[in-house]
Amino acid sequence: MYKAPYRAVQIDLARQIETVDTVKAYFDTAAKAGMNMIIMYLEDRIRTATYPYPSTAESYSPEQIRELVAYADTLGLELVPVVSPIGHTERFLAHDELRPMAEMYGDIEGRFNEAGEKRNYCEACPQKPQTQQFMDTYLAEVAALFPSKFFHIGFDEIFNMGFCDECKKVLKEQGLPILFRDTLLHYYHLMKGLGKTVMIWDDMLEQCDSVVDDIPKDIVMCAWFYRFYPRFPEARFTTSRRYDLFKKFERWGFKYFACTNIQIKSIDTLTDYARKYEPLGMMMTNWELSTQANAIADLSVVYTGLLWNDGERPCYETLVKAALKFTDNHTYAEAVATAATNSFVNRYCLPLPGEKDMELNKYWALCLDSTAAVLERNLEGAFETECNTVRCFVCSVKQNRLVYLLRGIAYDLLEHRTGERLSDLDECRERIAEARRRYEELVTLNRAVWDECRPGIASPKLDAFLKKFDNTIDWLEKLAETAAPGQIGRLDVHFSLPEYTSACKTRITLHYADGSKHEVACGTFKSMFERDVYYDRCFIIPADKVPTAVSLEVNGHGASGFCYVDATLPGVGRLIPAGITACYGQVEHPEYMLVDDYTSTICGDPEMCRVYLRPEIGKLPHGFTLALKAE
Repeated sequence: MYKAPYRAVQIDLARQIETVDTVKAYFDTAAKAGMNMIIMYLEDRIRTATYPYPSTAESYSPEQIRELVAYADTLGLELVPVVSPIGHTERFLAHDELRPMAEMYGDIEGRFNEAGEKRNYCEACPQKPQTQQFMDTYLAEVAALFPSKFFHIGFDEIFNMGFCDECKKVLKEQGLPILFRDTLLHYYHLMKGLGKTVMIWDDMLEQCDSVVDDIPKDIVMCAWFYRFYPRFPEARFTTSRRYDLFKKFERWGFKYFACTNIQIKSIDTLTDYARKYEPLGMMMTNWELSTQANAIADLSVVYTGLLWNDGERPCYETLVKAALKFTDNHTYAEAVATAATNSFVNRYCLPLPGEKDMELNKYWALCLDSTAAVLERNLEGAFETECNTVRCFVCSVKQNRLVYLLRGIAYDLLEHRTGERLSDLDECRERIAEARRRYEELVTLNRAVWDECRPGIASPKLDAFLKKFDNTIDWLEKLAETAAPGQIGRLDVHFSLPEYTSACKTRITLHYADGSKHEVACGTFKSMFERDVYYDRCFIIPADKVPTAVSLEVNGHGASGFCYVDATLPGVGRLIPAGITACYGQVEHPEYMLVDDYTSTICGDPEMCRVYLRPEIGKLPHGFTLALKAE
């Protein structure tokens, strides 16, 4: 069986800094698993002579980096830094001295924002002399600290390249691919002059493959895929077409790494796909564990080692074998493996119920809550007796259970307040008290793991993350005290999302007989379950005014689908579509909205590559208005 020359795991030190000892412990785990490369995702975390701005608590000194390089060498690990000079530069641009380098500096509209919106500056402008001067020097300083022949310059997700005055001219005259190519070539030649082989993330080639012949073939492509892929991987941001990318890389002449994340569905399916080819390397990326202790990724490190180094088959039994490296208790090992298989290690919490809208997916929530309940019982006592890896999974399972409990309470109170189904408010209060108890336990457990895994490191993102649970419980407590039938109305929208990576914005507006309007919601609405094509969201609306029409409008990157919309008001009943009174922009089959079924009206341009290359298209509105009538 083919064994990739490089077996790498990444540690994300940009989103969550770690102590030197914690990083060394991660190296130990990787080496024992049979890895031979560590990808150190850094962004701005190294202080240098020309970049003294970050505090010592938020960065590493050159001496600390040399210490890590020397320690890794004793374990047979090659350290490769990742510093992106264009995209993901928000940490650099947070400093007043460097902020003028930003592509979106000032009052500029970007791909996903409107002018004047408060935002982070995420991209550096490749055309500004200050950017090249600073980044060229900084990259050279960092490169000198790492003996590896490889240097990773990122170049992924550069969503706002081409929006500032300097770049707009190039974009208009030559197009985004040329701007991307010329920027990449600049940093390629810089690193080549420093004796480094450049690595980049590959996703921008989805939009810029027209210039692939101009890109040097000694650039190593890091192809990242983070979903479940039954046969071929899917594109990331340009309508998720499936295609045989590794075959294409080999035809183009590139060496490449196959990159998963810590999710088992990604590891298993991408490993199976990569085994048909001969990638230069396999890489497990480990991102943004700022609300969970980094130890939760150790299971995936060991599991990928069994697959990529020992040649074992991707399956549940192999995952249990990996879990048994952390506990002698077989029941605990199976519970941890099951939690990992069900994506209970996701860095993003399942969405909490909102005050203004809520996803109505009770079936999947019930299924996963049932799984989490069983796992919680099977992990009883594990937090007190087991290592931090197992303890992290205890926290994750308990967190998921709390989310499902809160969502169930919120929906019961919603139906009570609309008068559709009266709830036992005393029982609701008891469940809220149970949620409060679970929340306080979750805080205690998370802080215990954090303090052990990251001693002396502040936890602002974890604190903010846990505070969201506290705020939700406070809101439900107040709601339960004042809830009465007939307080609110509801507007239900049955969505159909043709492409999960779509980032279009949906604006929902009610119209009244007196000519007034009420904006119900404006945002990007997706299902909390990745593969859901159809999903329902419920929006709270005023109970004292009867709408005569509803408008649904879309703009931005991609398209959104709608199957049906209806309103329910206390004392009035259900209002349903009566006809189409307006339609504008790109709208397919608006008449489908008149029947409550799964046929979909599509608003917007579903060919996202076209919208990406011509961002002005994304500003165009697409929508329709439906008259409403009593059922």
